Amino acid sequence: MKVNKKGRYLQFGGPVGDPKKESTGYAKLDARLARLAEEQASDTSNYTMSSADRIQRQRMMETGGEKDPDRAVSPAGAQGYWQIMPTTRMDLENRGLVPKGMDPFNREHSRMMRDAKINALSRLQFIANPPQQIPEVNRLARIYASYNHGEGNTRKALERAKAEGVNIYDDPRLWLPYLPSETQKYVKAILFD
Repeated sequence: MKVNKKGRYLQFGGPVGDPKKESTGYAKLDARLARLAEEQASDTSNYTMSSADRIQRQRMMETGGEKDPDRAVSPAGAQGYWQIMPTTRMDLENRGLVPKGMDPFNREHSRMMRDAKINALSRLQFIANPPQQIPEVNRLARIYASYNHGEGNTRKALERAKAEGVNIYDDPRLWLPYLPSETQKYVKAILFD
C-alpha cells in the first residue's frame, strides 16, 4: 500500500485507515461467501426423490406434448411412448434384457424397454461404482443423462468436467453444463424443476 502526503494509506486509489489497526471487513465477507457457497454446492438433498414423480417427469420430457404419444417418432428416430431408439431396442434384445420383437409403439413394451435401459445404465461402472462415493442425486443424474445423451457421451462429459477441475462426485449441477443444452434441460426437468 502507498501512503499519501497526509500519512493516510491508499487502497484502490482512495484513502483508508492504517491496515494494521483497521479491518477492511474482507475477511468476514470472504468467510460468509465461503459459507454460502458451501451451503449451495453441497445441497444434494433438494431433488425429486419420489420414483413415481421422476417417471412421470421423464414421460413428460419424452412425449408429453404429443397428441398420440404411443405413435410418437422424434426427428432423431426415437419411437413410442418412451422414445426408444431402434438401436437401443436391438441392443436390449441382443443382451437378453428384453424379449425379441418388442414393439416400441406398444405402451407396455415401450415401458419394459425403458425400464430395462434404466436398469442396464444403473449397473454401469461410472454410475454404480465410481472411484468416489456419490450421492443418490448424482447417480440419478448420470442415469438420466445417459438415457438421453448416451452413456459414452455422458462419460466423456464427466471426464472433461473432471479434467477442468469440476467436482463430479457431489452436486450434479456442477457437471451438467458439460452436456448439450437439451440433455441439461432433460435432467433438470426430471430431478430439479
